[in-house]
Amino acid sequence: VPQGAERDEKIASAVLDAYNAYLLMTEKEPDSPKNEERKNRAVRVIVSGELLCPGFIDLHQSRILPEYAQSARSIASRQYAVPPSSL
Repeated sequence: VPQGAERDEKIASAVLDAYNAYLLMTEKEPDSPKNEERKNRAVRVIVSGELLCPGFIDLHQSRILPEYAQSARSIASRQYAVPPSSL
């Protein structure tokens, strides 16, 4: 398992890729009934990034839509992160 900056970069890349995939699906199918769930999953992906790498949202806020960032911050503030050393 990579440590330090390399670990954080890999996590950030994976989180942003998943987030962008949900946004793309939502944009491609604007009338899909699945879009609400896609938006929720996009937010949860961002929450995962924040829990795994505290400060993720602030560091990448230029790549995250403000409403998604706000929702993710709210959820992340109520979660308990597991320290990487205990995984």
